[in-house]
Amino acid sequence: MMQKLAMFVVIILTSAITANIYAQEVKIDFKAESEIIAGDSLLVTLKIYKKDFNGFAEFKQRLPEGYLAYERKSEDANFNFTSGVVCFTWYRMPATNDTLIVSYKILVSQNLKEQAYQIPAYFSYQAVNRRGEIVIPYTLNVLDKNRRVSNTDIPKF
Repeated sequence: MMQKLAMFVVIILTSAITANIYAQEVKIDFKAESEIIAGDSLLVTLKIYKKDFNGFAEFKQRLPEGYLAYERKSEDANFNFTSGVVCFTWYRMPATNDTLIVSYKILVSQNLKEQAYQIPAYFSYQAVNRRGEIVIPYTLNVLDKNRRVSNTDIPKF
């Protein structure tokens, strides 16, 4: 009986240690411009440092009304943009690379008013019966389309 209990404790501790290792190993670099002129587009790049992790993972970002998103690079993920939500889903992340890079393009409507939009993103994953989530804060400042500088506006010397 004690032997079974000891074995159970070892299994639980091993699972907890493995889950903690994955939580420390999964890291995200989120790169996107912080300003855009209404009517323009920008590229968002997500670099996922996952080391040996190859389970379920999902990246989501809810965009405000007036934004569209288009897939650029998915690294074997299913890309979806529905009801204003950008979503990359891996039912099993590729085991071949320690680092994955996904990207998408955001198109901002020319009718948007000038303001700062808080658009956080979320990366969640399932590791050894434990879910982890990384919150990625992001603010995009939309500038009025009339701020666009043309070549004729630049003074010549």
